[in-house]
Amino acid sequence: ISIDNVFSSARLTDIGIFVGYLVIAAHALGLGTCPIGLITAFEDEIKEELNIRENKNVVIGVAVGYPDPDAPINRPKSNRVPLSKIVRWRGI
Repeated sequence: ISIDNVFSSARLTDIGIFVGYLVIAAHALGLGTCPIGLITAFEDEIKEELNIRENKNVVIGVAVGYPDPDAPINRPKSNRVPLSKIVRWRGI
């Protein structure tokens, strides 16, 4: 996602709102998403690869696809102590 460089950084709030709704809409369609802020570190390469004009600033990327909950990467195993061993839940 890019923005014309004549706009102030205040417009980044609008882009954040848009990305939030994009993520929700994608989920409603059965898609998974992953917003990628670090993409700005590779702005020159992204602009070249995607033919984005120089007067645009790349501000965020969003990967979109079909989630695979059975993929090993989506089933991490943790060596952490379970929450039930260290947290006591209390009602009001």
